[in-house]
Amino acid sequence: MQSHRQMQMSTQHVVEPFYIDPIIGSTVYHTGTVDVSQQRYTTSLFSTTSGLGFAMFLDFERGVHCLIRMYKYLFARKSMKKITCRFEQTTWPFWVHDDGDYLSRKLQSKTHGGPGTWEPTHSRAVINNLRVGDVAIDLGANMGWYTHLMSQTVGPHGRVIALEPNRDNFRVLQANQDLNAWHNVTLCEQAAGLTKGRLWLSEPKNTNHGDSRIYHPGDSHDRRYEIEVIDIDSLLSQLEIDATSVRFVKMDCQGAEPHILGGMQRTLSQMTVGSAILMEIWPESWSQQPNIDIEQVFAPLQDHWRITNDDMVTAQSWTDFMARVSVHFHSSRHVLRGWDVLLTRV
Repeated sequence: MQSHRQMQMSTQHVVEPFYIDPIIGSTVYHTGTVDVSQQRYTTSLFSTTSGLGFAMFLDFERGVHCLIRMYKYLFARKSMKKITCRFEQTTWPFWVHDDGDYLSRKLQSKTHGGPGTWEPTHSRAVINNLRVGDVAIDLGANMGWYTHLMSQTVGPHGRVIALEPNRDNFRVLQANQDLNAWHNVTLCEQAAGLTKGRLWLSEPKNTNHGDSRIYHPGDSHDRRYEIEVIDIDSLLSQLEIDATSVRFVKMDCQGAEPHILGGMQRTLSQMTVGSAILMEIWPESWSQQPNIDIEQVFAPLQDHWRITNDDMVTAQSWTDFMARVSVHFHSSRHVLRGWDVLLTRV
């Protein structure tokens, strides 16, 4: 008969390694409840030689899943290209898509600060608002540009949580974690949202992998597939991260931002003075989704968060900001795709 303590421990709320990628060795985390008493979690052995490795699983279903990913990776490798990224005085190797993807092309062009550089103003805002030992969250991590900056800034005693639901982007994100030794980064193949569940991710007709978004009726994207969604409050609890240690959140999620804010109300209330949120504002997308009240979305932020403009420097009043959002939200002619703002806890 199990003791009281054994019974208490038989079912635990944990974050378990979902699998270890058999080629690059990056650990993918699946959050959930597992029955420890019946050992219904995967035990993995991993070894790697010259970048190749294998995983042995006690769980047959996940073993098959691992083999499928190995097959996909072997063939997908041809659609990846390694480039040199740079920001200010720092350079690092970086995998990108080699299929005409928008961000991959921009990283190799002379725009945005030169070849290998992306959004220098926003990148500097990320670094300026993080300290060694902080916790940072990258929502919509794409291939990992901001994940890398966060990882290097918070150092080995800090932590970065990166969420990316697009399976093609996530594969490249894994490769960049292995390439750049992001030992302080936890990758989650999930989308952030209002609550835990499953939704459909819609992918664009073009090759802009970063333009994937939660599917809504009338969406013109070519293909869609089911993904996991989790609210940030639940994710932090599962990862056993105190919200007061979260210093920075970057949020670029193609119109899902109102839902994400709704799912992180506890986190927002517990983040400390000086914490910051860099997020995309996209009223056109929000207006096409049901049940979004922009006044309700931003009301909880207005007492304790200061807002700055797209240049990350110029302060803006909440009154002016809400007026600007409202104009584009209610307009029948959407001439502005969106813009970014930096929110700072005061």
